[in-house]
Amino acid sequence: MQENTAALMRVINTNFRNNVWSLEEMDSVVDTINADIARLVDLNVPSNYVIKLKTEMTNIERISHRIKTIAETSFIPAAYAIAELAAAGVIILLFFVRLDPYYERLVLFTVLCMLLTALLLMIKDMDNSFDVGKKTYADIDLFLLWALEKKLDEKTGYGKK
Repeated sequence: MQENTAALMRVINTNFRNNVWSLEEMDSVVDTINADIARLVDLNVPSNYVIKLKTEMTNIERISHRIKTIAETSFIPAAYAIAELAAAGVIILLFFVRLDPYYERLVLFTVLCMLLTALLLMIKDMDNSFDVGKKTYADIDLFLLWALEKKLDEKTGYGKK
């Protein structure tokens, strides 16, 4: 069962590292762990332990499906359009604004262009926060999952052969 749990961690982390979410792989490993839990029932393990394990596996499956939905759904298409139109409109408007002296106009134009560009990049970045390894600012830090995978692999001896 410990090896199957380590395999589950490897599948989860591989999915995150590859920026895909394969429900088929997840379901396969979860089914294997559920079979292990069924064997625990046959071994007369106290029911409260079995119920707790079943509950946690159900939670893992639910979270897995939620991650798949979040990763594949574009939540902010209207925000892209509004932000791009607003940024273009403000930049075009700034070309026609008359400010003296020239350096004040240049500073204002530069600052507003940088701010609007940063806004557009932030919206794009927030749309899929599971883009692991792309060094974006809104990424979810998954260091705990990496550490857990490493610890389970050490316990099970995975990769030492």
